[in-house]
Amino acid sequence: MKIALVLIGVLLLAPIASLNATPTNIVATVSDGVLTLTWPADHTGWLLLSISVGLDAHGAWLTVLGSATTNVFHIPINLTQPQVFCRLTY
Repeated sequence: MKIALVLIGVLLLAPIASLNATPTNIVATVSDGVLTLTWPADHTGWLLLSISVGLDAHGAWLTVLGSATTNVFHIPINLTQPQVFCRLTY
C-alpha cells in the first residue's frame, strides 16, 4: 500500500489506493435513450475522454467531468449529435 504525506500544520498519513494500470475495455449498453458506459471498478480513477468532432481532431478530446471518481457513466442519447466517441486514459 502506498502512503501519501500531507502537511497542513501537522503531519498526516493517508493510504492511497492503487490504480490498475492494465488496459481494459469499456462496456456499453443502451436503455430508455441513455447510453451507459462501464469499466472495471479497479480502474476507478481513470479518465473518460470524449470527442464529437471526429477521431482525427488531435487535441480535441475532453475529459468527462466526474469520470475519475466512478466506473459507470450515463450519457443521454442526443440524435442531433450522432458521432460522439469515448475512450479511457490512465
